[in-house]
Amino acid sequence: MTSIWRDHYCWIPGFQVNDEDNFEIDPNLESFNADERMVKFINYVHEQSGHHKGNHLSLPWGCDFAY
Repeated sequence: MTSIWRDHYCWIPGFQVNDEDNFEIDPNLESFNADERMVKFINYVHEQSGHHKGNHLSLPWGCDFAY
């Protein structure tokens, strides 16, 4: 079965390239947010997976014509 994600093939809302709130993975920095951002990403994928049948998910990531 083939289906398409709600957000087509663009970035997940809030995870755009050059987003002000990018992943910061260095826990020594005050701007560290990797845990919070990963939870947000997992929650998005989990919520979206409820709209699709099957055991495998493919998450396209792009927006070819963004620039």
